[in-house]
Amino acid sequence: MRRISGLGVYTLLLFLFLFSPVFVVVLFSFNKTAGLTFPFHGFSLRWYRAVFSSPVYRDAIVASLRVAVITVVVVVVVGTLAGIGVTRYAFRGSTAVRALLLFPAALPGLFIGIALLSFFVQTKVTLSLWTVTLGHLVYVLPYFFLVVAARLQRFDYLLEEQARDLGAGPWTTFRRVTLPLIAPSLIAGALVVFSLSWDEVFITFFDRVKTLLVLPGSRRGEVSRLAGPFGETVSALRARGHRLRLLLPTVPHVADLVRTSVARWDEKPEIIVETERKWQAFGKADAALIASGTVSLELALSGVPMVSCYKFDPIMLMVQSLITVWSAALPNLIADRPVVPESYNQYVRPRYLARQLEALFSDTAYRTWQKDGFAEVARRMATDRPSGDIAADVVLRHIKLRHSN
Repeated sequence: MRRISGLGVYTLLLFLFLFSPVFVVVLFSFNKTAGLTFPFHGFSLRWYRAVFSSPVYRDAIVASLRVAVITVVVVVVVGTLAGIGVTRYAFRGSTAVRALLLFPAALPGLFIGIALLSFFVQTKVTLSLWTVTLGHLVYVLPYFFLVVAARLQRFDYLLEEQARDLGAGPWTTFRRVTLPLIAPSLIAGALVVFSLSWDEVFITFFDRVKTLLVLPGSRRGEVSRLAGPFGETVSALRARGHRLRLLLPTVPHVADLVRTSVARWDEKPEIIVETERKWQAFGKADAALIASGTVSLELALSGVPMVSCYKFDPIMLMVQSLITVWSAALPNLIADRPVVPESYNQYVRPRYLARQLEALFSDTAYRTWQKDGFAEVARRMATDRPSGDIAADVVLRHIKLRHSN
């Protein structure tokens, strides 16, 4: 019986360490419940049905495939020609050209994304999937170039000379001799490019239009007091170089007031009244600016990072001192920690709100911290009781605790 060497055991343990988290994620994707903890509650395809039946996820998958495929096609053509030119011909500046081609690989994707965003803003290029594709081209071209250049450096060009001696033209020689010999490297490089493009987050995040949910409230007083500051916040974000798609879900009884209020904004939002479209908007949002209320819990359970604020009417200002909970945001009370940033009354300042939203747009650690808090909210809400009852119990518990102290 063949003995397993120490190197073999080490390799096996290394692969187990690397792939065990992936296995756990795949395993729990078939779990009946939303929890990521043992015991396993049985197999179900509900999450796969939810993903593939959601137009939000389907659109995202199609968009990612479009960007990745276009990136692969362009990089294969440009990278192959660049590899042939740099490795076959000795010309002045060839070293500089090689260094220029490889330079993006030395930079983190975050830096490339910020640099491209600055370039697009300065040149007034509208952010879209095409700007995302251009960013991916810049990022992945060096990796394909490395693969192809390494293969071409070992290529025997005498084979091409023999083909031309036998009467083949340049194109026929390339198609019948060169291309078949380097095809495995091209395929390998194309797979690397597709994987990098599919997985790239930072460049995609910075070089596309951000979707911002704006929810100024469901009552006429809330809309009247917050529509102005919210519009100024949007203007401040645009002045800081952000290209935004504004979605404003509202309710029918204040829809006319909302339309009148946002007519004065520099950038007009898309007003959404239908419930189904509201949930679709939640799925598309990068962040939300909201009036404090029950919508904060809906957004938290949908995983949408948010900034909450409120302006009290004169009567509420007089009784403000009687408020006995430390936070008015339900996610904060349920998670028992300040997950959602809050601003009230004189602190509802557009530039300050814009900086908070900008942090949610760009700071992945901040977004992750808030989303972790939302996961805790979802865990505590994962019962058979109605969510309204749970939220009410949490608020009453905090009030009783404040009075007991």
